[in-house]
Amino acid sequence: MKNIAQVGERQNQPQNNNSMKPLFKKQRQFVKAVLDSVHKYILYSGGIRSGKTIALTFAVILFAIHNPGCLILLGAKSSKVLNNIVLREFFRWIDFLETHKQAENPYTFSPLLKKVKRDSSGITNIYFNNGSEVLLLGFDNSTRYEHIMGATLDMVALSETSFYDMDTLRALDGRLSGTVSRCPKFIGDTNPSPDILNPCYKMFVEREHTKTVKVVHTTPFDNPYLDKEYLKKFDEFGLLELREENNFKFTIRGTLHYLADGPLQGALMGLHGTR
Repeated sequence: MKNIAQVGERQNQPQNNNSMKPLFKKQRQFVKAVLDSVHKYILYSGGIRSGKTIALTFAVILFAIHNPGCLILLGAKSSKVLNNIVLREFFRWIDFLETHKQAENPYTFSPLLKKVKRDSSGITNIYFNNGSEVLLLGFDNSTRYEHIMGATLDMVALSETSFYDMDTLRALDGRLSGTVSRCPKFIGDTNPSPDILNPCYKMFVEREHTKTVKVVHTTPFDNPYLDKEYLKKFDEFGLLELREENNFKFTIRGTLHYLADGPLQGALMGLHGTR
C-alpha cells in the first residue's frame, strides 16, 4: 500500500460520499512536523476557517497508524465540542482513508479501527487494529480527567489549546513518555490571541525558534477552498494585513468597533481568540 500520509495531498481522490479535500500547504506543514522525529511541540495557529480541526484530526490518525500500539489523548474544552466538532472530522477522515485503502487493495483491505467504546457521555476510547488507542476527553468531565491522568502517553492532542491553563498543560506534558513512539508529541490547534501571557503562547509561540517546537501560523487566506466573496469581506473591513502577518497576534487596521455588531463579529472574534 502507498504511504497513507500522502493521501491527504492527492488531487485524484476516489469519489465517495465523503470526499475530503486535499490538505493545503499550511496543513501539510503541520502534519509533516507531527510525523517527524525532531519536533515535540507542534501548534497550528489560525483564525476561523483555517482548517484547524481537519489538520489536527488527520495528524492524530496518521500518528496512530505510523506508531502501532501507541496511546494518544485527544481532548477538547468540553464533551460537546469533542463529540460534535472534533470527532465529526476524525470519523470523516477514517471513512475517507478506509475507502481509499479499499479502492487500492480490495482483496487485502482491513479496517483501520477495531472497536469504539462508549459510555453515557459519548465515545471514550477508539481502538485501532494495529494496537494504537485514542483516549477521548472533554475537559468538563473532571472524573474522566482524573482517570486519564494516570496514563502514560505517546501523544497529547488538544483542540483550542489556548483554552487550557498552564497547570493543565504541564500536567499533560508530564504524562508524555514515548514508550512506543520514538518522539512523543504534544500538538494542538488554536485561534490567534493578542494575550502574550496565555499559557498556549508561552508553551509554544515563545519557544517556536527552538529545535523541538514548531508553530504553523495560518489565516483564512491560506485556505484555497474558501469562497472569494467570503474572503473579500475581510479585505473590505481592513484585514489585508492578515495575508502576510506571521505572528500569533494579528493586527487590524483601523478601529475594532466592528466587534460590536455586524456580520463579521463572529469572524473577528475567531481571528482574535476572543471568547
